[in-house]
Amino acid sequence: MNLRILPLCFLLLTFLHTSLAQKKWEGGVSVGLANYIGDLVDTPFPRPEESQLTYGLHVRRRLSPNTGLRLHYLRGTLASDDFNSNDPAFRERGFTFNALLTEVALGLDYELRGHKRFNREGRIVRNIWTPYGFVQGGLSTVRPETGYGTGDFPPEMKDRIRADREADFATTRLALGAGLGLRFDLDKRTTLSLETGLRTSFSDYLDGISQAANADDFDWYTFTGVHLSIDIGPPDFDADGVPDRKDECPQTRGPAELNGCPDSDGDGIANIHDPCPRQPGLPEHRGCPDTDGDGFADPDDHCPDLPGTRLLFGCPDRDGDEVADPDDRCPDTPGPHDLAGCPDTDGDGLSDADDACPEKAGPEANGGCPMDRDGDGLPDGEDLCPDAAGPARLDGCPDTDGDGIADNADACPDRPGPASNRGCPELQAHEEDTLTRAIRAIRFRTGSAELLPESYPILDQVAEVLRRHPEYRVVVHGFTDNTGSAAVNQRLSEARAQTCVRYLVGKGIAPERLEAKGWGKRYPVATNATVAGRRLNRRVEFELLLPGMESKYR
Repeated sequence: MNLRILPLCFLLLTFLHTSLAQKKWEGGVSVGLANYIGDLVDTPFPRPEESQLTYGLHVRRRLSPNTGLRLHYLRGTLASDDFNSNDPAFRERGFTFNALLTEVALGLDYELRGHKRFNREGRIVRNIWTPYGFVQGGLSTVRPETGYGTGDFPPEMKDRIRADREADFATTRLALGAGLGLRFDLDKRTTLSLETGLRTSFSDYLDGISQAANADDFDWYTFTGVHLSIDIGPPDFDADGVPDRKDECPQTRGPAELNGCPDSDGDGIANIHDPCPRQPGLPEHRGCPDTDGDGFADPDDHCPDLPGTRLLFGCPDRDGDEVADPDDRCPDTPGPHDLAGCPDTDGDGLSDADDACPEKAGPEANGGCPMDRDGDGLPDGEDLCPDAAGPARLDGCPDTDGDGIADNADACPDRPGPASNRGCPELQAHEEDTLTRAIRAIRFRTGSAELLPESYPILDQVAEVLRRHPEYRVVVHGFTDNTGSAAVNQRLSEARAQTCVRYLVGKGIAPERLEAKGWGKRYPVATNATVAGRRLNRRVEFELLLPGMESKYR
């Protein structure tokens, strides 16, 4: 073998060695027939009877589902004989040649249906057949042994034959080729390819003959054969470049530094070791985050958004009672665990939050209050005023003003009065007379809400009565006769009542004690058929009401 082919053989071995660690590589054997096309063939096509056995090795690197790079070595022979020609001139000439063929070439092939064979991760998902085409370049060595015939050639032919015998031509040359093939998947690791291709080394001396024949055309040769290929190297099911025997995740792609396992959150910790594979975290937390920065990984932190203590599994404890704030009913006041973190000030076993009397001990049945909270000798269950001491005759309620009416039923608990007046002092006779006289004494300009000056003295007396009896609220009622429209009379009665209210406020009576109401022509006290009766119906009344009392006018 020519020494110039050794580097390519070395390259082939290097490819083969590298492929042992890669899933995307395949290697195999080739066998087929080589044919010659040149000066000894009288047709554009090779003669089938001159086909010569050729064999070799190949290594292929898959670049994508559709493309691959193939390095191959072929060894065989090329031969031809004029006696195989149908042309008498060729048979009479009697040229023959036989040559050892060696080829090392690197080719690029394209599979039309290769994308149907692999998924996005580069793993075989189904077996198919696919046509392909290829181009290649490399070196071929052809050493011809040529027979120049035994015929009686003219001198000119003899000179040409002599020139060919003495020609100094290169036996190893650059060769380019192209061809077509059909590839079948026998299984997920084995393929069978049928292929045919044409090569040229840009030489007319493959057969050792040029001048003595057609010196204007290059010689060609073909190879038609079968390639049997098998994936080489250790299995790598997920095609991530990590052999299955070293791949902790043999069915899922991942980087070599993580032993072939994926890292979905990019935190440098493989998913199989990462309890939080979708959230980037810290190595000290096995790849989980610590959102609140309290030293507890979020999956172990009962309060992942609030920094807390190790004792309470990452939850805060504002009051320091060792009850986590989310479980503490009183997070700002320390208390025992059994009371959900709330204090028990009176020590009766009920937390202050549930104790109706947090500063006085009492049974739970009584809401945490003592059975006689006010100490008046009457049990709370019978005491209408359990928080204020009072005599039994008043059901345990006090009587502040000593009028014999318990404060809870006394409309005026600070001023004595008879029960008939709900415990409030009654109006004296002259006070009642003042209110009665006011009904007749208050006068307005005709058709107006303007008070006549003669009304001022009686209104001053009414104000004095109200000052002496702050327990009463006052409703000022305005009335008219039936003269005029109902709407006008209604507005007039309301306006006159309001005028009186404003006057009393001006005399120091609290406005919240006063209310003005107008009733128009309703509620007459005399007939409207006479002048005297209509005069009586035009009036203002002052109604004094104790708390809880309702007006007689509705």
